[in-house]
Amino acid sequence: MGFVGLIDFLAQLAGINKDNAKMLIPLSADSVATGKSLKIAMWIVGTVVLATVCGLLNKVWYACGDHKFKALAKAAKNHPLETLAIEASATLAPVIFTLKSKKFYVGWVIRPPLEHGKIEHMAFIPLLSGYRDKDTLKIVVTTNYDTHYESIGLFSDVLGVEGPPKTDSKLTFNDFRVVCPVSEIENLSFFDFQTYNQFKLLEEKEEKRWGGIRPRITKTKV
Repeated sequence: MGFVGLIDFLAQLAGINKDNAKMLIPLSADSVATGKSLKIAMWIVGTVVLATVCGLLNKVWYACGDHKFKALAKAAKNHPLETLAIEASATLAPVIFTLKSKKFYVGWVIRPPLEHGKIEHMAFIPLLSGYRDKDTLKIVVTTNYDTHYESIGLFSDVLGVEGPPKTDSKLTFNDFRVVCPVSEIENLSFFDFQTYNQFKLLEEKEEKRWGGIRPRITKTKV
């Protein structure tokens, strides 16, 4: 392949036809003879091809594995809520959302679309839902999605967890997703079921011990 053939190959790879080339690079017999236009032509075509290839490689790189999550986390590093949401979606760690209405959800975050700016809405698969007591702010569970998922066999079918086989229901986890405006979220944190159950048992023991009346905690003078 000669010099001209190489330029033609690069031009075809970049999607540049002869008409476009004439508009960009008005070649003449004299200028070709001096080699100036050929240098300009190769520089332009090479730049376009390089930019195209780098863009494709960059797209493939960030579409694979954890690269996309790392890029999203870097973009949201100055926004704690967005950073936590991205981490939770990457690790499938349950989180608890408390809304301004005092309603709460515990669930799995669906990867937020941060590529085009700030997160405006948060989508998640609920595991528990309920409300916070207006006086104590303790969570009161009213709906246990986790038990329902297990009863229709979603866990065993999708996650490979031992449990009842999937029923004839065509429902999937995606059918239970909840979308909430970020502006309505009062706070967001990770949620561990084992820790929650342990705290719940301790609270129940304390309530039985004190008859529902919490003791006053006083500071000891030194």
